[in-house]
Parts: sequence; structure tokens; C-alpha cells
Amino acid sequence: LAAVGVEPLVDLRQVRFFLRPSDVITHVLAGSADAGLVRAGALEEAGVEEEVEVLGAQPPQTPPFPFLLSTALLPATTLVALPVVPSDVAQAVQARLLALGPA
Repeated sequence: LAAVGVEPLVDLRQVRFFLRPSDVITHVLAGSADAGLVRAGALEEAGVEEEVEVLGAQPPQTPPFPFLLSTALLPATTLVALPVVPSDVAQAVQARLLALGPA
């Protein structure tokens, strides 16, 4: 948000959290929320990508990523290893996974 000049605790009336992206979208479209954060693809799934202003939006990149982006593209999951896993094994697994490339 700071990258596009928005300070949530200053610029927004209140900060609320919703469990479903559809609830965030509904509140923004209805005007009962000033702004909302949803995962990539949520606007397209709801069919509302043309109805909202996406701050800092980058056009979809088909391929490899067909959705609007307003932040850096980050993995949706985290790879972790237990402390008992030797670090060389964990690093080898990480390297193999990264070598797979996009699906």
C-alpha cells in the first residue's frame, strides 16, 4: 500500500478483516469499505476486474500469470523443514523444486 501512497491507518476510515475474498469485494463495490486486499485472481473469479480501480495494477502476463497484479508475485505456500533435516538435504530439495519452473 505504501508503494501507491496509501497509509491504511491514516487514509482509511477503519480496518476490518473478512474470511472470504468475495466479502471484501462485496463491501468495496457497495461502498461500505474504502479499499480491500484480495489474492491474485479473486477479482477475475468474481467477474469484477473492470468495476474496481486496482492501485498499482500491472496487466496480466499470459503466460505465465493471467491475473492482474498490484504487488510482487510471491509463492502462495511456504516450504519448511524440521530441525532434524540436514541443511544440505533441505537446500537440495529447495533447489530441485525451484528448478521445476512454472506449472
